[in-house]
Amino acid sequence: MKKVYRNVGEGVRRLVNKEYCHPEWQTLSVQAHHLSLQQQIDELLAVSALDRQQIQILPHQINAVMTAINKMRTRAILADEVGLGKTIEAGLVIKEYLARGLVKRVLILTPAPLTTQWRGELLHKFGEYFTIADKDDEEGFLGFDQHSQLIVSLDTAKHATNAEILLKQHWDLVVVDEAHRLKNNATVAYKFVQQLQSRFFLMLTATPVQNSLFELYNLVHLVQEGLLGTPEHFRDTFVADKNGRVLKNNDRLGALLGKVMVRHRRADVGITFANRLVETVLLEGSPAEMALHEAVLDFVRGGAAPGTGRGMKTLTYIRLSRMMASSPQALAATVRGMLKDCPDAVDGAGLMRILALAQEVQTNSKTEALLAALSQADDKAIVFTSFYETQHYLRDTLEAAGYKVVLFSGKLNRQEKDAAITRFREGDGQILVCTDAGSEGVNLQFCHVLVNYDLPWNPMRVEQRIGRVHRIGQQRDVVILNMAIRDTVEEYILQLLEQKIQLFTNAVGETDLILSNLRGFDSFERAVIDMIAAAKEPKELRYQFEAFGETLAMAKQAADQIKAFDAKTLSLLDLSALEPVVEERRVS
Repeated sequence: MKKVYRNVGEGVRRLVNKEYCHPEWQTLSVQAHHLSLQQQIDELLAVSALDRQQIQILPHQINAVMTAINKMRTRAILADEVGLGKTIEAGLVIKEYLARGLVKRVLILTPAPLTTQWRGELLHKFGEYFTIADKDDEEGFLGFDQHSQLIVSLDTAKHATNAEILLKQHWDLVVVDEAHRLKNNATVAYKFVQQLQSRFFLMLTATPVQNSLFELYNLVHLVQEGLLGTPEHFRDTFVADKNGRVLKNNDRLGALLGKVMVRHRRADVGITFANRLVETVLLEGSPAEMALHEAVLDFVRGGAAPGTGRGMKTLTYIRLSRMMASSPQALAATVRGMLKDCPDAVDGAGLMRILALAQEVQTNSKTEALLAALSQADDKAIVFTSFYETQHYLRDTLEAAGYKVVLFSGKLNRQEKDAAITRFREGDGQILVCTDAGSEGVNLQFCHVLVNYDLPWNPMRVEQRIGRVHRIGQQRDVVILNMAIRDTVEEYILQLLEQKIQLFTNAVGETDLILSNLRGFDSFERAVIDMIAAAKEPKELRYQFEAFGETLAMAKQAADQIKAFDAKTLSLLDLSALEPVVEERRVS
């Protein structure tokens, strides 16, 4: 057949309308299907082509890939526990199929904060360039039909205009990261993914069983329609209560899931992770620094409050608010750029006031604390900042103090990035001052000291920073130093991350599950701006954050309950597909 119809209803319609394929096409299709069933991949070509300095492949990852390819025909749910490398497993499948010429068009759907992380992983570890087609990408909002290797945030892809373009195309392989976001089959995202045309299909999630077994049914239905029967059959056969939280016929369900799900647990693979030693340094801001902080809050409050009609985008307010916690240099540079094209007189006056106050800051409390901390460090250190202006300011300051500084950012090309990492790892570089964009896909576990000089407001991006050093292969305890000025927005955010969701002690990869259970908020960043806009005085802003913290705590509690239910349910199932399908000697 020229086209495979996964939808049974479409097949019935064709029969009713006598839309038959030519017998020769039918025969060829059957023959091709039988040949495909006989093909086995005994050894991964991709592994020998990888740079082992950039990536470490572990036996359980090879086993997951071989199982997904040979037993599941690469329509599978990769459900390894957090931290075991599901992204590496998906990358191996992508690289293997590209190397063998079995796929050309690959679509990766992921939460928005992870798009750049995926691009970096695939480029630096697997040597494959993917385009991010997203509203925040330098290529603009379009580009969905112009690239064969594409990364799109799920929220962007499901938008009606974009979905129409994506659904018209045939994809050889579709990968969905954090697939637990598709647990509800009534959502726009679920219906969009269900309609995608793809021969191979991978879903990645550490928690395939969340609040009910019916959500598990929905995920499996996307991978292999009909495997678990109709919803009614599934309910009658495998669910022992009306809420879908009590399982029956465990062995039978386990045998079926073993055809589509790969699951490894930390306890089974024998991997241990280094400890984390986390310290937050709260500083007393100078009068000039606090005046600048309040001026930015006043400006954001005046424009972001409902009904002002001032027209500035939320992203602008987020950027200004984050820069006030980074450095006066970064804030001043941005404000100067905004003043060149500012038609609103009120906004212009507010920006001029911010610029004047930024230029008055003579002492940077964070910089002094950073120099004190680095003087006590016994090894190389990575200092993270979100802004280029702050990065260059820190380089100048640290070099003046006698340190050998290496810059690493998204502005460097591949060769320059490799040279920077080599100098930091093997040369005389003592401090790596790194931006978030620059760290995409880079392994820095040879270093164990990380400083968050300023913070991204999205917790998943903070988690990505930690994941650069706290990962498989780290041999030493990881030291994480967080810096913030007391009674500022950054301090309040740090308190949320530390106390309410325990981000700095959680395993890397758990934050998305917490945020996906955050009810009533479009995004973490938007929630912060809304709180600033609503607070009329500093004390009220603290109260706003405390209330938001309770909401986050409930989301964390829900995530913990999901993990417990997932672990309990899957422990009852015999996922027979997890038997080894490749000899360990092949993972050399």
